[in-house]
Amino acid sequence: MKTKISVIVILGVSLWHSIAINNKYNNISNKLDVIIDISEKDKIDSLYKEIMDIGWKYDSLKLKYEHNWEF
Repeated sequence: MKTKISVIVILGVSLWHSIAINNKYNNISNKLDVIIDISEKDKIDSLYKEIMDIGWKYDSLKLKYEHNWEF
């Protein structure tokens, strides 16, 4: 009898924990969506371009120094 109760309690706590974590991440995602909707699209596009430029520079440095390719 005690094992049944403890299994039920463990399952209940696990379910509660997964729901709480899911809600936490959904709230963050919803807030980010609101920020993106409210903010100016030009700023987001310029940040995206900066991130892409940094990624391109990193990739070209990696190719140059790890694979001896030069552009």
